[in-house]
Amino acid sequence: MQTKLKKFLDRHHFFDYLTDRDYPASLDRQTNYALSKHNLKQIHFTKKLPATLPADPLDFLALDLGGTYLRLYLCHYENSRLKIISQYKENFYDDKLYAPATLFDDLKQHLDRFLATVKVPPTRLIFSFANALRPYFRQSGLDGEILYWGKNHRQKNLIGLCLGLELENYLRKNGYPQMAVSVINDSALALLSTPVPAENSTSTVINLIVGSGTNISVGYDTEKGCKIINLEFGDFDFFPYSDFDRQLNYHSNIPDKFLTEKLFAGAWDLYLFRVILKQALLDKIFPAAAQFQDFKTMNAGDLENFFQPETSDFPSFDLLREIWQAMTARGAFICATGLHSILCYLQANHLAKNRVTISETGAVLKNSLLFRQTFENTLQELIKKNPLTSALKINLTMTTDPICPGIPKLLFLCA
Repeated sequence: MQTKLKKFLDRHHFFDYLTDRDYPASLDRQTNYALSKHNLKQIHFTKKLPATLPADPLDFLALDLGGTYLRLYLCHYENSRLKIISQYKENFYDDKLYAPATLFDDLKQHLDRFLATVKVPPTRLIFSFANALRPYFRQSGLDGEILYWGKNHRQKNLIGLCLGLELENYLRKNGYPQMAVSVINDSALALLSTPVPAENSTSTVINLIVGSGTNISVGYDTEKGCKIINLEFGDFDFFPYSDFDRQLNYHSNIPDKFLTEKLFAGAWDLYLFRVILKQALLDKIFPAAAQFQDFKTMNAGDLENFFQPETSDFPSFDLLREIWQAMTARGAFICATGLHSILCYLQANHLAKNRVTISETGAVLKNSLLFRQTFENTLQELIKKNPLTSALKINLTMTTDPICPGIPKLLFLCA
């Protein structure tokens, strides 16, 4: 890194995370709470996951509502094989106030469009929801009360809503009289979708999502069954903030919320880059005549693609790329330290059985090779250095489809 840029980032406390000695204790406290019985976002099934799932034919719909997109899948499962018959993806959210009727009307419009050519629609819908839920069981399966609504979307009367039950009632009255709806948090379902090697069949599984947002879920067997815990990792608060992070947080539409996520997730990294760039221009890190209008119209994907080549004729490209790399390295370090704290907890409480499968998914992990490599290297380093985790056998894997493969396991656990 060029000396002038390094001094600039240092002056604004960007690298404090490498020298701060307070954050590990804060991280451990939050991890211990998130993995304890006090966390409302955990599910305790009364069954353990079988080595192989039942072979009965199963047709189902999967509806995945993320922070930006709605995805729909029509699936057939038989003889331990999943086939996605058709799928659909659309931008979902508008700039409006979301009440139950508004949300359900919009979901049904997409569902109608998707199923228009299907002669006999399946009667089971699994709703994968990107925000925090308080899970509970009812006759149709797993359900959840909404604990939080989207970061950038307004809501009225959605917090506390029994999402599966209310959507099921709505669909049954509006064209789908046989529809049964189950609801699960997307990170928990992505964990169930993780392929576990045969030799690791009893291992603990951790899912890391780094996309527009970030989250971690943990699953392991207990004497009474299978436990899955959604940590809502993006809402942790343990890392030292730089001057740039404080500016972004203060001007965001949700100040003092999702403080860890704002440091590196896709919904925020473009804004953080712009904050750093603006300050760098004020501090004369770039030539006085430098104009970077292009960055005002880019989205997060455009920015990632812009920095893919190692060289470019774009003015000051090398400096700009070094800023991006510093942001990426910090985000990967945060994810690695967060996951290592979880591994320490699992080992200290005799839950890991010396084998852990870590599943990675999300647009940032898939599209930013630098992020994934840095994350994995840092995690392995932390594991080896710590006596509590040095004996752990870690299986790192990318989950290509984070939703549908886990649904047969979910239905088995709920049966």
